[in-house]
Amino acid sequence: LRATSPDGRAFRSLECAIAHEFRNVDGVGAGDVVDAVEAVEKFGAIVGSPQRSSDPDHFLVGKDYCAEFTVVNNDRGGVPNAFNTVVLFGKIAACMRRRQRQRPSSSPSSPQISPVETTSEEDDVFIVQFDRDALSIARGIMGTTPPSPPPGIIPPIQLVTSETAWGGCISHERRTCRRRNPATSAIINADQATPVETWVAPDARWEETVQGPDGIRVPRLTVFARGYKFVFEVRRQHDGCGGGKQRQRQRLCGVFASCTSTGDGNNSNDDDDNDREINLKPGELIDLGPYSPLLPEDERPLPAFLVKNYIHGSRPGRWAVLSGLRDDAVCDITDDRTGEPHAMASERVLPYVRRRRRRRCSGHGDGKGGRPSRPTAHLRPDHAGVVHLLFGVAYEGNWGEYEEGMRSLVPMFCGGAVEVVSPAAADGRDDDDVMGRSEEKCISAAATAERKISRAIGAFRAKDIAACNHQLARMFDRPSSDSSTTTTTTTTPGDDGEFPSSPTIERSREVLKFLEKRMRKLLEMFRDARSRSVGGGGGDNRGDLDEKERILVSTLDHSRRLSRVLDDRRPL
Repeated sequence: LRATSPDGRAFRSLECAIAHEFRNVDGVGAGDVVDAVEAVEKFGAIVGSPQRSSDPDHFLVGKDYCAEFTVVNNDRGGVPNAFNTVVLFGKIAACMRRRQRQRPSSSPSSPQISPVETTSEEDDVFIVQFDRDALSIARGIMGTTPPSPPPGIIPPIQLVTSETAWGGCISHERRTCRRRNPATSAIINADQATPVETWVAPDARWEETVQGPDGIRVPRLTVFARGYKFVFEVRRQHDGCGGGKQRQRQRLCGVFASCTSTGDGNNSNDDDDNDREINLKPGELIDLGPYSPLLPEDERPLPAFLVKNYIHGSRPGRWAVLSGLRDDAVCDITDDRTGEPHAMASERVLPYVRRRRRRRCSGHGDGKGGRPSRPTAHLRPDHAGVVHLLFGVAYEGNWGEYEEGMRSLVPMFCGGAVEVVSPAAADGRDDDDVMGRSEEKCISAAATAERKISRAIGAFRAKDIAACNHQLARMFDRPSSDSSTTTTTTTTPGDDGEFPSSPTIERSREVLKFLEKRMRKLLEMFRDARSRSVGGGGGDNRGDLDEKERILVSTLDHSRRLSRVLDDRRPL
């Protein structure tokens, strides 16, 4: 199900649709809260989902809001560690609450009672309106940092979740050091059942590559925050797992965090238990920096990524996330030819964080730490749409689970290390599941993946197919040696060591077959539509059909040329 804006953009979430509709190309203006409220209220009626209505009496409406996040500028003199902190101020303009129609219980002796409309605080979303000056300053700080053009644009009106809204209001109170009035303080009125999320930007951040124990250089991230120095290192666990050298190497990588106090150690209460706990309030997560995209080309259309992910045996999907403000795009930090993290991503710590199910909580191989019982790494988009990795234990309104997660971090404060893990993928698999499959499971998974990609391509539109064609060109074409032209030439089979492997070639052939089948079907549909419109007007529609047909004919020609290249490829 998709919502289409007046300019033709399709959206799969209300949050992205609102951010796009009320954006401003200058980054400092406009947007009407009343219009945003009306758009949210009408959305449910249009798509047939439970409607939302404005709740002007919600405690947070009218409260000040603050958000902060880290920006790593890759374009400042080639220094990858040039980072800044963006701080945004605004207000909670409205609370949008879901309305539900429920039928009260009735007995045989009582007449039928008609449904009544109720509201629920669950799944509340809030409209935030940012300050114009704060947006202007943020744009100057962000500069030309990726992701999407125009860079540095933050929509002035956005929808945020309930935990983000509470966290933003609490952050504003703490930052401004206001005297807390029980009647107006968000900190006082947030009870233990209230989910809260607040980002904490570090005081200092440094990323480098160092030589590991096995002689291979690995990335290391050092972050100073709340009086502590956190070190995040990529390590390998030598637990004797099989599966080939390459598979074993990928499976055994993980990120481990250690922590030391920046104090002098001469405090009189060094034995106090409080000195072994990080100075983070419930709901506060440390921003480790942008996870994706790292380069402008890392953001690609969803259909193009589906094709690439299938061709590379689902490897790119281990690192891919949906774009923050574009739910029709995917942030993909892998190389087009190999499906593994590209050069810039491989020099960063964050892509090495592994996904784990909550049930996996055994200690790791070196005996100096363990896996936390709850995820300690969380992927979240900032207000500009860049996906960040946050460190800490999320507070979801359950104090017992939060304490359990914090206890799992205690080894960090006792000279040990703890593996940083993120939640499992949407399909429930963790990274060990992906890397440790048997041959029979791999064959079954491959057959399922082929059926899925066939169905997906069967629903592609002309522009989706064009995006897939561009993706295939990036995977199998290379720039011309003549720097004065931007044309690409198809790679000659076997003329370099980077040509994809045999399984990749076979899956590429399957994709080309599915795409060609879909293109022929669309061309037939366009010709039938043109014949029906002859003599009946519709000049604009015919012009649109002509453009789509031109795109498909050109794409079909390139697809045939690529098929010949793959068919003529020499065996390894």
